[in-house]
Amino acid sequence: MTFSSPAVAPSAAAGVFLPGQLRFFSDLSIMTRLLLIFILLHGCAMMAGAQQNPLHPGVLGLHFTLHQFERNEGSGPHTGLALSYLRGIRPRLDYIISLNGSFPDSASARRRGADAKSLLLQADAVLRLRMQRSPQKLSPHLLAGGGISQYRSAAGLYALAGAGLSFSIRDVFITTTAQYRYGPTDRLYSHFHYSIGIAGLLARKARKVSSPPLSAPSAGGDRDGDGIVDVNDRCPDAPGLVRFRGCPDSDGDGIEDSLDRCVLVPGVERYAGCPVPDLDRDGIDDEQDSCVNRPGVMRYHGCPVPDTDGDGVNDEADSCATIAGSTANKGCPPPDTALDKKLALFARQVYFATGSYRLLPSSYPALDELAALLLAQPGLQLRIEGHTDNQGKAEANQLLSERRAAAVRQYLEVKGILPTRLESAGYGSTRPVASNASAEGRAENRRVAFVVR
Repeated sequence: MTFSSPAVAPSAAAGVFLPGQLRFFSDLSIMTRLLLIFILLHGCAMMAGAQQNPLHPGVLGLHFTLHQFERNEGSGPHTGLALSYLRGIRPRLDYIISLNGSFPDSASARRRGADAKSLLLQADAVLRLRMQRSPQKLSPHLLAGGGISQYRSAAGLYALAGAGLSFSIRDVFITTTAQYRYGPTDRLYSHFHYSIGIAGLLARKARKVSSPPLSAPSAGGDRDGDGIVDVNDRCPDAPGLVRFRGCPDSDGDGIEDSLDRCVLVPGVERYAGCPVPDLDRDGIDDEQDSCVNRPGVMRYHGCPVPDTDGDGVNDEADSCATIAGSTANKGCPPPDTALDKKLALFARQVYFATGSYRLLPSSYPALDELAALLLAQPGLQLRIEGHTDNQGKAEANQLLSERRAAAVRQYLEVKGILPTRLESAGYGSTRPVASNASAEGRAENRRVAFVVR
């Protein structure tokens, strides 16, 4: 809580006698004067408190203040801020020192003008008498004390008396006070002073924690040295834990050794102290393993990588996952020589209009037989390749080869072959099978080819 007061009237420089005790302050700056005053008041209060061990811990507070001067008619209340420090010196008696600042337009009989405002600084020391002896949440109290002020380069003294009320919430205090401050001369207006603020303990009282009495080992002996006397120890010859009444837990899994089937291996209670089993030893415990008797991998929930066609090559390494094959052929069946011959025969019977990708009707019988073969063997997938000779521009040959392969693929799709089983690609003149130097060689290079994937 805090208390502030108005200052005295003008200094001796204004023609008014200044006592010798205050003349010293007039030669100092305003802030230096107030600092010396504050230190003096605090020292006096500390000397008083040193005679007794203080019962109330140190409290630091911040407050809003309100001054109402009796002779300053026509001027409303003046607000300010204050900083306070409180400490107990007897069971019901505390001392308070405070520093207050505000800007009244006149705190004495000497004024500079109707609207002139000056800084009023006040430092005071107060004794607080609490009504209750023991601490209460709501505590009324009485106040008495005095202080010194600085206003417009003049220092002054004042006496104060008042009452207040404080409300405590844990270590925080909300305080409010009402005081009457009396100036001994007409250079100081007597006034009413009100404040409300919040304060907190600078240090909490240490709480005493009582420790339960320990049984003296000498009372009943402690053969295993675990700190539990033998009379209370279920396992007096093996060091143990208090939670198990002196019996050990060797693997530290929270299950005492007498109930632990795996004493030296940490485990879980539902498996009697043993770890969750892993029958197939694949590193995935049985509670997460969908194939507890077959080693597997986590991405298949403990089961091995599947082998859909059962050819001994798992699907992740099988290029023909749905058709049984061999490891040497990456899971695909070995090449069918007879099939390759059929496909080569069909390819030689595919014809296009000169310089075009339009299929000639003479190609239809061979392509129909090829479609029937694919329908009869749904596991086959076919890549259709287009090739040209080296006559003309390379870009044009490349485009022509791609369009011819695509024309064959579209014909087979019309015949009922799924698009997912067919692939077409053009290579232009980059893959000749004969020399382009002769007409016969160029004719062989103008072709389509069928490759089983």
